[in-house]
Amino acid sequence: MSNEEVTPVAFEPLKKYHGMRVRIFLTEDGEVEGILKGYDKHLNVTIADGEMITSTQKIKFGDFVLRGAAIIAITEL
Repeated sequence: MSNEEVTPVAFEPLKKYHGMRVRIFLTEDGEVEGILKGYDKHLNVTIADGEMITSTQKIKFGDFVLRGAAIIAITEL
């Protein structure tokens, strides 16, 4: 991720989730849980200690970047 600062009002709600464990709902019927470490103006997010959740299992991924185009919603846990 770049070091550009995110200031648009549309991203203000994400500030309160920074450093918190969140669940992210994806466009391809999947979900991801992890600690929100950062985001940019395209809603690309950096997740720490993340895991993919399917209907039958949880798969640990560790740290990763998730592209904003794949995100439907983000909620705190």
